[in-house]
Amino acid sequence: MVVDKQYLRELRSCYRYDGTKFTEELEQILLDRLGIEPSPHEYSEQDLHEQARKIVMQYQSPEGRLRLLYGLDKIENEMAYLGNKMAYLKSKIAHQLQEKVDSKESFVIEDEYEDVPDYKP
Repeated sequence: MVVDKQYLRELRSCYRYDGTKFTEELEQILLDRLGIEPSPHEYSEQDLHEQARKIVMQYQSPEGRLRLLYGLDKIENEMAYLGNKMAYLKSKIAHQLQEKVDSKESFVIEDEYEDVPDYKP
């Protein structure tokens, strides 16, 4: 499920009476962030609503609006992902060194790092 024009109309109507700013600029941000599926996963309806709600609420403050416009939220998410990936790879290296893995054995680099929710470095 992704944000589309119909979803934006429904979302705008939800925020119509509580004083929340819902501008074309915000619509564009929502389309940019949530208008395509995060490959290889997809948003559930609940995920989409929660992510949209977070963006709408962040947009309400001047600082939050600028953070969204400059894409700082995307950069922070990418940094968190890379930090987790780095911690995972460091622990994998430490584990292999502890086991005294023969360095002459073939080493296969994983093509894709998967975020493991219960992984703690």
